[in-house]
Amino acid sequence: MIIQNAACIPVYLYKDNYRISLHNEKLKGKKINAMLGLTSEGDQIILSPYNMERLVSTSDLNNLSMYLNLIDFKGRQTVNDLDLRQITSPPEQSEYLEIFLNQHFNLENSYISYKNIGNTESELILLYIFYQTRKFNKFNDEINGTFTISIDTTSNNENIKLSNYVDRTLSKLPIKQIITQMNYDELSYGYLDIIGKNGERLEYLPLYFINDYRSKEIYLDGIVIDFEKSFYCNRNIVDYSQMDPNDINPIVLTFIY
Repeated sequence: MIIQNAACIPVYLYKDNYRISLHNEKLKGKKINAMLGLTSEGDQIILSPYNMERLVSTSDLNNLSMYLNLIDFKGRQTVNDLDLRQITSPPEQSEYLEIFLNQHFNLENSYISYKNIGNTESELILLYIFYQTRKFNKFNDEINGTFTISIDTTSNNENIKLSNYVDRTLSKLPIKQIITQMNYDELSYGYLDIIGKNGERLEYLPLYFINDYRSKEIYLDGIVIDFEKSFYCNRNIVDYSQMDPNDINPIVLTFIY
């Protein structure tokens, strides 16, 4: 999948409700390319980048009935009761269904319906809506070069500016892909918050989505990253003050251009 922009939408499923609107001001007038959800999995607890709140686990998700309904501006229901679990990816897996939409939707009238939330007051998933603000570049998978950075983290909740680790001579390169090659046990619960110099925005993209072990790869649409305005956002349930600093693995990211 090739992406140009991503909006990270926290979706709260409340016990007393049965439907949530997809209305979001940042997506108004945007052409929607694809959608993908993120959850926790087992003892791998994923925290929201916004408030450190725990995402629902896949085991709890399996008890829910959640359906995606997308309506266009002519009132047509383009996507009708798509099981949201099919496009939701836990950290260690990439067996989700890829859906390519590539059209404008009336998100104010589009919604997720759900039931069987159980005894909890609410559950939280992250829904990533990929969209475009300009025409896509002609894709070329030829690798012109790479550079790798290693980010040291000191807190379980911190935002680290990427420009602290990237040489200025690399700041004009159109990036085709970002990957991390950490194994699953080492993978930090973090996100990349990327701003492009041509107005692109990748909002809280999880490291899980770009880990090299996943069979479904994500490519970027030749984004020239503004490293001064882009961050690695660490969100880890582990209390770093209780850890030996030698046991904290750095975040290793490879940028391909």
